[in-house]
Amino acid sequence: MHYSCLLTIEENKKNYTKKERNMAKKTRELYHEIGNLSFRDFKIIITSNSIKNCPIMVKDIKIAEDIYGPDISMLKRKTTRTKLLIARKDYMEIPKELREPHKHVELAVDIMYVCGITLLITISRKIKYIMVHQLINRKKDTVEEAFNKVFREYNQGGFIISKIFTDPEFKPIEEDMKENDIIMEYVSAQEHVPDIERTIQTIKERFRCQYTRLPYGRIPIIMVDVLVQECAKWLNIFPPKGGISKYYLPMSILNGKQLDYEKHCKIPYGTYVQAIQENKLMNTTRPRTIGCIYLRSRLSKHVVYELMNLQSGKMIMRRKVTPIPISTDVIK
Repeated sequence: MHYSCLLTIEENKKNYTKKERNMAKKTRELYHEIGNLSFRDFKIIITSNSIKNCPIMVKDIKIAEDIYGPDISMLKRKTTRTKLLIARKDYMEIPKELREPHKHVELAVDIMYVCGITLLITISRKIKYIMVHQLINRKKDTVEEAFNKVFREYNQGGFIISKIFTDPEFKPIEEDMKENDIIMEYVSAQEHVPDIERTIQTIKERFRCQYTRLPYGRIPIIMVDVLVQECAKWLNIFPPKGGISKYYLPMSILNGKQLDYEKHCKIPYGTYVQAIQENKLMNTTRPRTIGCIYLRSRLSKHVVYELMNLQSGKMIMRRKVTPIPISTDVIK
């Protein structure tokens, strides 16, 4: 059984009596009938008695908004493009005295499995920065490409990978690692690298906590992948026990980035949203928003949201979204 702290229409209805729910339904039906005015104009029509014998009151408009949220048909018709705002500085200056002694990084590496998908997980032994990458298979080329993504992120932060601690499963890539001056050290076949095993356990615990609060019975691979990465990201924003700093975050030490509440924390993972549709021609009857599931906000200078398009099931990126209470149709 799932318990959701995300907004759903059915959960919202529980806050009101049967009579209030029925009036809210009539209110939303009338709102659609008269042409999806702004809620301000709708209230004026009701308070001015413009419609004879209308049973709806202003409180019914408020209850309807609480239950159903912003009207989707109005968003699809009236949403406009937003200008790209000047980005605020989201980078933290890290003292060189802290970074330089740890320029050469030792990684603990392993494979983890979550909901049937395979992921490469790495953690730097002193910085304690965690990275997770999905593996579509366990072939040598696929594993090497995932490692290259890890190496690029460390290199961009001014760090060099010098040693990898892992199990014998990764021996096929040892020669390629030697060419990059990286030493591979292995545990026995029946053992696991302790620090990476603890990290895997923690991420899986975080994943289960996040998953059980969602109202959906199942989630697709794209949502599983992002949720695992988000669990790792949130571990990267706390100074870890045994790390190189009690103040600076692993994320900030590696690349200077830090989270911004307005950009990264306001919308919960899994929220149903209407996202602005980037139509080239705006003077058409095509919907100006599309239904999506919110995944996360990118760690970039500008506000960019990663979403799962409910029509295609693919990831898209948009700059403006409007959260909507989740209907039973979306849950299905």
